[in-house]
Amino acid sequence: GWYVEGTWILTGESRRYVASGTGNSVAVWDGPKVKQPFGADGIGALEVMGRYSVLDLNWNEGVVGSAVPTDGIRGGEQSIFALGLIWYLNNNVRIMTDYQWVDIDRISTTAATYYDAGQEFDVLQGRVQFKF
Repeated sequence: GWYVEGTWILTGESRRYVASGTGNSVAVWDGPKVKQPFGADGIGALEVMGRYSVLDLNWNEGVVGSAVPTDGIRGGEQSIFALGLIWYLNNNVRIMTDYQWVDIDRISTTAATYYDAGQEFDVLQGRVQFKF
């Protein structure tokens, strides 16, 4: 699989690169340092993001028109396009929301003729994160 992603901080802050740290905090982009926190005569920081990803969900899928091999999986190919908004209230709290358009293309799991047995659906998700 692969993906490409881009973000833009609308309020002018910039992300910091963390070259060393502990655990999963090594060689990552840290959140922006909020210039005017929400509630202190500021609105916090706003960031928009876009992402496109593709993932092969097959394993030994076999041949079109035949049954799936005993150890095979016909999961298909998944592609997702997402747009999101991130609101950093301060340096410790952020609210994230994004909308995803998901498309999964795959062949039948039976020995019948080929047809697209995939799915298309949309996802709206949100979360609040507290950083200590």
